[in-house]
Amino acid sequence: MSAPSSISRTESWFTTAVLMLAFSALPGCVSSAAHQGVPDDFSLDVAIVPEAGSTNTEATRHFVLHADGSLQAGRGRQGAANSYPGLARQLSATQMVELLNLARQALATAPADRPALPSQWRHEKPLQEGFTLLLWVRDSGVESATRLDAVNGSLPTAAERLRTRLHELALMR
Repeated sequence: MSAPSSISRTESWFTTAVLMLAFSALPGCVSSAAHQGVPDDFSLDVAIVPEAGSTNTEATRHFVLHADGSLQAGRGRQGAANSYPGLARQLSATQMVELLNLARQALATAPADRPALPSQWRHEKPLQEGFTLLLWVRDSGVESATRLDAVNGSLPTAAERLRTRLHELALMR
């Protein structure tokens, strides 16, 4: 009779060890990006708005990246800045780090004379040629926003890299 109690202690110890290991891994699953240098609250919202009077509705794009790595993307009506695009894919921690760095670089290129509040941008005249990139970022408890105009079709390098990478990650052309 001593053998069954020995087996049950071993099974009990093994079960306890497996449960402890599983529970210790949970925080890593929930917040894996934080371990790679991405703040727990990092998120971004990027809207690409075509020039005034554009008839190309497909030129409008909208990307929303949540802190959990879910990337939403839309084009056309679904890409309007006031819409909520559908889920495109789940990003890895490495991809989150890349977008965080690109977003920080793009924000650093913001013109100093541009109003900082997005609500003031609606008073600015739309571009007659090119497009506009509207960028909102939440990073380490700070919210930042900027409007970058693609004069003659070209954005500042960091903003263009962010725009291109979002298109790639969302599998959009």
